[in-house]
Amino acid sequence: MADKPKDDTAKAEVEEDAPEATVETEEVETFQVPDDLSEIADIDALVELSNLVKGRGAELTAAGFANDDDLAEAEALAAADDRITAELATRHEAMAAGAFLHEYYRSAEGLQRPEGLWIGGHPDWEGIGAWLFDVWLQARINGTADAEARQAFVRQIRAADEWRLKHPGERP
Repeated sequence: MADKPKDDTAKAEVEEDAPEATVETEEVETFQVPDDLSEIADIDALVELSNLVKGRGAELTAAGFANDDDLAEAEALAAADDRITAELATRHEAMAAGAFLHEYYRSAEGLQRPEGLWIGGHPDWEGIGAWLFDVWLQARINGTADAEARQAFVRQIRAADEWRLKHPGERP
């Protein structure tokens, strides 16, 4: 009995030495997940790549992993999606959280600093370190949603001496 030819039209391969996923869907649409995602400067391109990876992973899951190759492909896609998600969170969310913090520092509700995160002609490194790294980033690492992580630093800023001095009589 002859061996059945192997269908290679929907495979993602990730080698331990080169964690790059290659996917070819039934429509013969192939895309690459590069090793260094920071090379993709366009956030929309990262989101599109994530959607392609998730879509193919959903196809495999719905099909029930017909063989070991399907399972390996699904695992490679999941790892690629984790890397893409981390890159999006790392870059886009951090930049957006920094811009939000800057505007909160400038706002009437915030610290009322006309220059926002600039103080004395330079970045307010203490504020950036405290609120973006110590509060927001740690919350994101622990699985807190972006909006909730931002509210965590807003609550803590409102409890700080500088905020209370600029908002006498208001409750934090």
